[in-house]
Amino acid sequence: MRQAGRVGICGAALLTLLFGAQVRAMDAEREVEKLMRSQYNVKSRDDKGWHIQIWGADPVDNSYTIYSITHKKISTLRGERLYVFISGSRDYLTSPAAPGIGGAFILEEHDGQVSLVAGANKMPFGGNETGPHKATLMLFGPNQFYGWVVEDGAASQGFIDSWKTIILPRGRIIVNAGRVNSHSSNSGFCDDEEASKGDYWTKRLKTCRSLDMRMKIEDSDKSVKIFPLSVRTTGTRGGQPIRPTSVLITFDEKSARYKIPKTLREPTY
Repeated sequence: MRQAGRVGICGAALLTLLFGAQVRAMDAEREVEKLMRSQYNVKSRDDKGWHIQIWGADPVDNSYTIYSITHKKISTLRGERLYVFISGSRDYLTSPAAPGIGGAFILEEHDGQVSLVAGANKMPFGGNETGPHKATLMLFGPNQFYGWVVEDGAASQGFIDSWKTIILPRGRIIVNAGRVNSHSSNSGFCDDEEASKGDYWTKRLKTCRSLDMRMKIEDSDKSVKIFPLSVRTTGTRGGQPIRPTSVLITFDEKSARYKIPKTLREPTY
């Protein structure tokens, strides 16, 4: 029995020498918490998220609550990667026009060690001092080139707009590669009761619109570095259906941005 025990111990030792110690898989939750503390001035944490202070010492102007709206592990040829997107909203509302913040990070694991590949921690997003609520990790190019589509929007004086912002890595940084409107409506402006009287209403009716833009990543051509986008616009204008239109949007490597037409990227309010 003793001899068998020695053989078992020796066998385990031999396996360790031959193949090395077992490497523990990346713990996504633990790495997100480490990331938060390394990238932000974390003061405390509760069920709502991490409370941080940025851009100075004034707690009213600079206190935010941040949290991960998505983090996803992807096995790549370079190793296991963790893609994290952070949203942040100001704790004390002082300016409805001011944006919230977003953060995007790519972590990579090698031999049990996790390092930051690329990141951006204070990108302006949203309105009413509130960060985005949804970010989706998408494949934007061959060779496992991933980025995020961040959904956002705003409303003001009867105008409602929503859009999708494309966030992509560029070397060791992460950049805003452009935004595409996904909905545009001024129905609140047209439905104003005072405007429904006389010729003034007739003039407003002609400018009424409700447009939807459907964006799609066109991934059939594997020879490009970054896939183009297609956008199809449908809806109504002046109470009448418009003729649907489609446009193909290519990526400009020099500027690291999609060449998005002005009519598809600017808010209407």
